[in-house]
Amino acid sequence: QESMRTSAPTILPKRGLVRKATSFRQLFSCRSAQGVAEEEELPIENISSPMRAAIFMQTRINDEPIIRVRQGGFSLRHVDLVHSCPGTDIWNGNTAIQVQPPFDMEDHPIEANPPSVPPFAALEHVDIVSNSGRGIVVIDGGNSTIRNCFVHECAATGIYVGGPGSMAIIERTDVVKNGKGNNRLRRGIAPGHSGIYLEQGEATIRNCNISSNTLTGISAISSTNATLLVENSDLVANGTFQLEIPPVGTVSRRRSTMRDNWVANRGLGRSRSGLMEEDSDMLVEEQHPTVEVPTLEPALMHEV
Repeated sequence: QESMRTSAPTILPKRGLVRKATSFRQLFSCRSAQGVAEEEELPIENISSPMRAAIFMQTRINDEPIIRVRQGGFSLRHVDLVHSCPGTDIWNGNTAIQVQPPFDMEDHPIEANPPSVPPFAALEHVDIVSNSGRGIVVIDGGNSTIRNCFVHECAATGIYVGGPGSMAIIERTDVVKNGKGNNRLRRGIAPGHSGIYLEQGEATIRNCNISSNTLTGISAISSTNATLLVENSDLVANGTFQLEIPPVGTVSRRRSTMRDNWVANRGLGRSRSGLMEEDSDMLVEEQHPTVEVPTLEPALMHEV
């Protein structure tokens, strides 16, 4: 990691890239293996997969994300993000990616009027670590699609969705070993956070691996303003409850659906993203025997 005095991220080449991009536009303009091969004058057969870039950001600015989407659409593919900043506001900035509209003078989210559109982030094949806060925050009406991503070892929540109108679609993604805290920094983040935390809004989780997070695997808190769909996913070996949902009879519970999931107190979830396979400490070839447990409905665990 490289220290910086401003919030501008350092863009580093990875896996054979020989030229440093000078802007986000230049970095994200070429994603194909063929394009990279032509730039480096390497034989195309020597490249087995799309090239990846890595962005490491360590800043002295409090609560500063690597990427902040306030309006319009943003797309990110085949990039590794490593984030660190001071501060404890994991709702408004201490996160690798923040998807949140701007606020007016009265501290209310500003609604986008056509032709403007609300903030939207499309993430695909992105590896995300935040050593100081959350991995992804979608809040106050933001939207995000998260596919084939690896969100792991964040100090706080892996993926957080909150505020009316917020929505996240999460598919074929590994959310693993988050919520460890950050005791190395003064006034840092205490340990004890979920893999995916839905405070308000909508979250659709399909074919994902949510495992080994320090608090819950998935939590949906609001009894009146949350809609959760979880299907064909592994929720394994999380610290307290694998799946925390609103009580039976509430509006949010009637809107929510859980089906065809593997829920267990012990074991290892099956990797979905394809990125987790590169981390030997998180992947084994065979599953250990596990004991399946029912979904719990305490609605008592809250993140700090």
